[in-house]
Amino acid sequence: MADIKQLLNDEIRRLARKEVKAAVVPLQQIVSAQKKVIADLAKRIKELEAAAPQPAVCETPVADSAADSSVKFRISPDGIRKLREKRGLTQLQLAQLLDVNQFTISNWEQGKNKPRRGQKEALAQLRKMGKREFKALALSKIPDFKVKGKQQSRRKVEVAPEQA
Repeated sequence: MADIKQLLNDEIRRLARKEVKAAVVPLQQIVSAQKKVIADLAKRIKELEAAAPQPAVCETPVADSAADSSVKFRISPDGIRKLREKRGLTQLQLAQLLDVNQFTISNWEQGKNKPRRGQKEALAQLRKMGKREFKALALSKIPDFKVKGKQQSRRKVEVAPEQA
């Protein structure tokens, strides 16, 4: 009985190898043809690159304007609120400075939305700006802007009672 079992297993393996070979041979031919096409294309590319005129080499590196203008600047909703409070602005005044709606500033501070690239760059400039620069910008863009700082003393002034 063992011999029949062994004979059947051998026959099944032989038939399986025959079927696999019948399926693989056409695929091997297709792969071989594709490799030839790829080799011909690679050769053609090299010929074209050799025949093409070489571009002029620029001695000074050209700066990518998009890379220079991109600001690596992170800002959080809390950071926007702190920046606004540090500059003594209301949401409306900050909105006027950035040419956006007051509700946009509110949404930024609540974390509902994030500033776009241009607005982010404007926020970065506001953060880097000195007091005098900021004051000049604010006075030019915000009609009702009042400068906070050393205006008048906040001490109470005692008035002498009038003698009657």
